[in-house]
Amino acid sequence: MIVQPLVLPGLAYVLEHLWYISAIELERLGLNRETAWARFTRYMTMGPSKMLIADNVPVVAVGKVFEGDEWFTWFLASDKFEDHGKAVTREVRKLVREHDGLLRIYSLCVHKDLRKWLQVLGFVPDEWEGKSPAGWPIYRFMKD
Repeated sequence: MIVQPLVLPGLAYVLEHLWYISAIELERLGLNRETAWARFTRYMTMGPSKMLIADNVPVVAVGKVFEGDEWFTWFLASDKFEDHGKAVTREVRKLVREHDGLLRIYSLCVHKDLRKWLQVLGFVPDEWEGKSPAGWPIYRFMKD
């Protein structure tokens, strides 16, 4: 697995080939392809972003953003995610560990194993809970 700075064609590839779980999460957040593009290209300007590449294609786009008074991370997986899940986990865990201080991630927890995966990455749930524009619960996890 190769880790490189995220570039626009890499983000475009991931958004065009979303893993079904990422597609569900974006839909429940009220995002379509155009609004997702706007959100994640904005995030790319607000903090470091990476793409994880395997077999010469982006498997994951991931980054962190400082907004308000907090750092949070974001993650989009392509349809190649399941083929490279262990390698993605190793690389994302490294990226999470590199962050010094509090880091949060927000998720709708669409996949049944997402909470366990986030714990493997170093995140623990906190008490906060919000709602997506479509009314779906959003959960927050943190790494200190």
